[in-house]
Amino acid sequence: MLLPSEDLYFPPHARVCYTAVIVKRDGQEPIQLPSAQYQLRIGDPTVLGLDTATSTVTAQEKLGRTELTLVDMNVKPKAGVKPPQAYLEVVEPDSVMFVVDKGGVWYLQRGEVYAMGVRVMDAQGNNVYVPEAGF
Repeated sequence: MLLPSEDLYFPPHARVCYTAVIVKRDGQEPIQLPSAQYQLRIGDPTVLGLDTATSTVTAQEKLGRTELTLVDMNVKPKAGVKPPQAYLEVVEPDSVMFVVDKGGVWYLQRGEVYAMGVRVMDAQGNNVYVPEAGF
């Protein structure tokens, strides 16, 4: 399984570092990347770049959608086993949404303590991944 495993929407030049695990009955076992057995592959290298030494994916200037696949070199491609994949889409940020932790109310009361968050959205309303280094 790839980590993060969910589909990501992120802006041009953003970077995401991937890891992988094998899910077993008694927990998870980390997979060393890169290795002779496991490799990451990008569907469209014009949308995403891949640094195989660090398993880091970088969004290119071109907007678009592609997949990142974890390939097990010991499994034949037509063995009926679908390799783990994550879909990544490079998008332009469109708006910022402020989120309040207390029930999603739109008003605040004096004397209360609130935790506020910020979400960056694309034009279709998808949450855009904000890398630690920002945009």
